[in-house]
Amino acid sequence: MLEALVSGALEGLVAKGLLTRTAGEPAQLIASPPDIAGEVLLLRRMQEFHLARAAMGRLSAEYHSSGTADTAPEPRRHLEAMTLPHCHPAPSSRNGILSP
Repeated sequence: MLEALVSGALEGLVAKGLLTRTAGEPAQLIASPPDIAGEVLLLRRMQEFHLARAAMGRLSAEYHSSGTADTAPEPRRHLEAMTLPHCHPAPSSRNGILSP
């Protein structure tokens, strides 16, 4: 059971690009260089962001073409009541990871 748990965790790290499996026999796992692993993770997040933005654009176009926009309340009034958190990356004193 523990072996399956560890194997699953290692496969997850490989899938995220944080570990690299060697081609030789027996295969070995090597930690990926931080700059490469970080770049892979950032590129995945950017792709998710672009997909979400594209979906938002499609929803917006559908909303505006449906005629609902003509009868809906003025969105500005609703947006004024909302506040968005401002993220200012600052090094964490604990582990050097940037935090919001």
